[in-house]
Amino acid sequence: MSNRTGLFLAAFALTALITACSASGTGGPLTVGGESETCTPTPDEGFAAFGEVVTNDGDTDLILSGANLITSRGLQHEESYIMLIEETADWDSGAVLGTASTIPASPAETEAWERREILENFTLRPGESANVIVALSLFDPATDGEAEGIRMTYEDGSRDFTADITNRIVLTAEESCA
Repeated sequence: MSNRTGLFLAAFALTALITACSASGTGGPLTVGGESETCTPTPDEGFAAFGEVVTNDGDTDLILSGANLITSRGLQHEESYIMLIEETADWDSGAVLGTASTIPASPAETEAWERREILENFTLRPGESANVIVALSLFDPATDGEAEGIRMTYEDGSRDFTADITNRIVLTAEESCA
């Protein structure tokens, strides 16, 4: 084998190895919420906060790196947060957020909100669940905004994945949803 052929084969093998190690897909171990629609009026104070529960159904740690809106119109994505659901009592305590404001109204909501972390390389261990929260505002305070859901990005140490939370989000400028 010539040096040129050996160099070509080495480069090909390295490219194949890098591609295999950075593979991405949608069939990963993160379980996310199902299809639905959530509508809420813009809060009087703070940003609107929409939350969804995600669970690591795999056997290894997952590193959650982002939550972005899918096909949004009229919405400004202010920030993404995450709160680990620590115990069964969280489900009834206000720590599991559906919709709210980033400025909580009650002491229980404030206590839960203080546990949030900015969603950035968060480790979710096997069997753990967390509340992923996106803080949103309207580009135009007089016009409604919407998104088709939230796309989670994460990895399991060797592969990158996405998981779509297909809960349609509607933030309305009105006092209630029609």
